[in-house]
Amino acid sequence: MNKLLEVYERLGGEEDIVNPANELIKEGHILKLSAKNGTSQDRYLILFNDRLLYCVPKLRLIGQKFGVRARINVDGMELKESSSVNVPRTFLVSGKQRSLELQARTEEEKKDWIQVNTSVFQLRLSQLPLSQLPLFQLPLFQLPLSQLPLF
Repeated sequence: MNKLLEVYERLGGEEDIVNPANELIKEGHILKLSAKNGTSQDRYLILFNDRLLYCVPKLRLIGQKFGVRARINVDGMELKESSSVNVPRTFLVSGKQRSLELQARTEEEKKDWIQVNTSVFQLRLSQLPLSQLPLFQLPLFQLPLSQLPLF
């Protein structure tokens, strides 16, 4: 809970994250690639068990502060490696309303972000009741006969 309070302070109290159901999974600096001109800007990602916060640095005299630029719900989030050959270490994070092309500082950092996001997504799916799982996520043996796909 102390870590959540620290993050809450760094966000200037703007984001309602201090809740026993919230779990801070990962946070760190990342570069965001501009879709318009390909330049990169320093950004900060904060991953919780239910959402990813995409933040911009705010200059402060004491301590680093961040403003939340976008919220991506883990339930609707997709994360995949980018096919950009010109820019190494990139990956795409897509939500229902926003997509971001991000660049990690190292290949290891990129793999870690992809792995941890995948783990959080799978954990969220495992916690959903069967009735809320997308059809493609249900094991065939758990489907009623009337819903089994015809081959």
